[in-house]
Amino acid sequence: PAMVGYKLFNNYQTTGALDKLLALEKAKLDIFSEIVREDFQTNINNLCLIPKLHEFGHYIDDKSVSNDLVKDLTVISYYLPLYDQIRHIDAEGMETIRVNHNDSTPVVIGSESLQNKGDRYYFKVTNALEDGRVYISPLDLNVESGFVEEPHKPMLRFATPIVTDQQTREGIFVINYSAGKMLNDIRNAADANAGAFMLINSDSYWLLNGGSDSSSEWGFMHSDKQDVKLEKVYPKLWDEILLNLSGRVDIDGDSFVFKKIPVLENLTDCAGRDFPTDQVDPYTWWAISHIASEAMGSLNEKTGKYEFYLISIYTLFCILISYLFSRLL
Repeated sequence: PAMVGYKLFNNYQTTGALDKLLALEKAKLDIFSEIVREDFQTNINNLCLIPKLHEFGHYIDDKSVSNDLVKDLTVISYYLPLYDQIRHIDAEGMETIRVNHNDSTPVVIGSESLQNKGDRYYFKVTNALEDGRVYISPLDLNVESGFVEEPHKPMLRFATPIVTDQQTREGIFVINYSAGKMLNDIRNAADANAGAFMLINSDSYWLLNGGSDSSSEWGFMHSDKQDVKLEKVYPKLWDEILLNLSGRVDIDGDSFVFKKIPVLENLTDCAGRDFPTDQVDPYTWWAISHIASEAMGSLNEKTGKYEFYLISIYTLFCILISYLFSRLL
């Protein structure tokens, strides 16, 4: 009976250790979710603040007076190095001001190099938005001259329409945000995880893959990697993800802990309003911790060592009881 009781206790210890490990991984996914959402809200706030500058309003009233605004945007570019580009685009889609960060040496782009962006999706969508609303592009990689820039430069565009007090539409204000630091912060924090961290977009593509195959990241940006996505590699996991806000799936001895990140949910735009449902629903990511069977084995090994010590103590205890009992006889 004593050995049966011990085995039950040992099973409880093993199960308890595993449950604690999975609970810890889930808690870390919650933290990563907040990192993403706080980062987005900070950029939305900055996007909304800059057009409120006195110099910006003065420029909108009189396009010939741009020097003061350009100086302000240059200073902002210098002190906020993650803003790869800061731009005003007029109502016809023409860039009127563009400041490139240029590796901490901000450059004001001359009028001869400014481009018309009237045919770009982000311009069309933002230019049609209600005053105070914000457009956020899907996270992708920067493309130069038709090719993905190397090394990879993850990019987000935050944009809002410019509408005067007289309700005249004066184009849009756009910030190109280099999201590499946000992703690296998540990657570095995830290094302490028992599992390999993954970040998946709404189309099932890897934005981050903390496993051994980082080449699987950004499959949608490459014509030869269109099928390199979680849905294809782990169809069972993807099916569960689509049905649940969070959970755990076991596949071939590995455990996957996942959490849905509705990135824009409860974030506010320039007017302090929640984002509309048609923006919130498509902008969903998933944070996943992949705990390989080897990590489970390590847990069992530690439990095995603990079992050895318990058996040793139990044996010594039995010897001591037997000795004391023999003395009484």
